[in-house]
Amino acid sequence: MTKTAVIKTHSLCKSFVLGKTGLHVLKNLDIEIYEGDFTVIMGSSGSGKSTLLYALSSMDGVTGGSVEVLGRDITAMRPKDLETLRKRDIAFVFQSVNLLPDLTAFENVAYCGYNGGEAKKRVNDRTRALLERFGLSADADKYPSELSGGQQQRIAIARALINNAKVIFADEPTGALNSAMGLQILDTLTALNDAGQSIVMVTHDMKAACRANRLLYLKDGRIVGDLPLGKYEKNDAEREDKIFRYLRDNQW
Repeated sequence: MTKTAVIKTHSLCKSFVLGKTGLHVLKNLDIEIYEGDFTVIMGSSGSGKSTLLYALSSMDGVTGGSVEVLGRDITAMRPKDLETLRKRDIAFVFQSVNLLPDLTAFENVAYCGYNGGEAKKRVNDRTRALLERFGLSADADKYPSELSGGQQQRIAIARALINNAKVIFADEPTGALNSAMGLQILDTLTALNDAGQSIVMVTHDMKAACRANRLLYLKDGRIVGDLPLGKYEKNDAEREDKIFRYLRDNQW
């Protein structure tokens, strides 16, 4: 069965100027990421994986080439149209949750819905449904400082979903959490993917990478590995070993 690409890059390049020299982080990347996939991007520190995620999600611009998201070239879009795309079709989950400290959990989620242009009642109903879905109904009136790290991250994911985003980007979403809280977040992202959301996640953690059905490995700004993993099964004891052996055998 032919898969539909939700993201395509063509000769994607990203460079940074450091003094009088240039640092070439992404080098002529041609990538397709498919609808309904849970795609994980791995690579050593400095390989460019977070830079790539920011370029794919329109959070940062590119130096050369193009990025198509949902059939539209985001590198050529007007700022107003790009803002609409971010509000309605894509979402980003950061390692640092970036909740607004003076708003309650409910308000943090609903605020993004109001910005998306939905009717207030519809946003409020959807916010309540999302909080219930993530087991946070009892915490709706609490402020971020009153919530655990795992609860805050689930609020951030609920916020990312308030406008029914078609693609969810996640940058090391478990990196700042303990193992139990990290597992909660991975279970949430897996459930969203099972329900049809396309997930693109950067991680350095092998257990997080096991949730993918496709693993891309980035080295020195180029994709050097593309490993299909199939659907995640909770009790697949060999999955992590398969990834480990793949990386080891290719000396990554």
